[in-house]
Amino acid sequence: MLIAGGFDNVITSWKLRTKTFSGIFNKRNSPFSHGAVVSDLAFSPNGKILISASGDETIAVWDSLRGKLIHTITDHSNMVNCVAISPDGQTIASGSNDKTIRLWNRRGYQQRSILTGHTGWVTSIAISPDGKTIASASADKTVRLWNLHTEKLIFSLTGHSTAVLSIAISPDGETVVSASINEIKLWSLRTGKLLRNLNGCYPVTFSPDGKILVSGGGKGTIKIWR
Repeated sequence: MLIAGGFDNVITSWKLRTKTFSGIFNKRNSPFSHGAVVSDLAFSPNGKILISASGDETIAVWDSLRGKLIHTITDHSNMVNCVAISPDGQTIASGSNDKTIRLWNRRGYQQRSILTGHTGWVTSIAISPDGKTIASASADKTVRLWNLHTEKLIFSLTGHSTAVLSIAISPDGETVVSASINEIKLWSLRTGKLLRNLNGCYPVTFSPDGKILVSGGGKGTIKIWR
């Protein structure tokens, strides 16, 4: 299944095997529709749950197989930019223009914690494959690494000259990559040390085997790094 959300405020799905349109989760102006742009989407590890973030300050939890709304989270006070789900499927994380990262228990959808410290919008988040670390990117030009269990800050990584807009963690859990409009940086997840600078831009993502990094290249191009 391929899921997409966008500026039309709706979430649309396609069947990859048949390359056919599958349906719309939240038809515009329906009781279950987002009231603003769908800014991010994340699947649970088993693919049965879909989480959507929106400019309407809400997070929606969906049954991805039936396209039915399960729950709506309304605790953020500004646009929600990003969401992620832990590898065990038990924790939902979100980042917002209210400058916070919030953690929610998957069971009951109760807010577990608020991570504060960023002085700008939280633009992107990622959870490590072992579920121990959450990385956050911000318009304050920093990357922060947090212990997901103790909910304490581990490192604040500086060096970007503009807002950090995308972040990803390698499948082996060793490397964090962060990107802005004009630069990409690779960091050690374990030590917080800067490993390398790349000439590219956001967004960034790793291939499933971690051997390839894909980034924006500017002027309508993408870049592939090995």
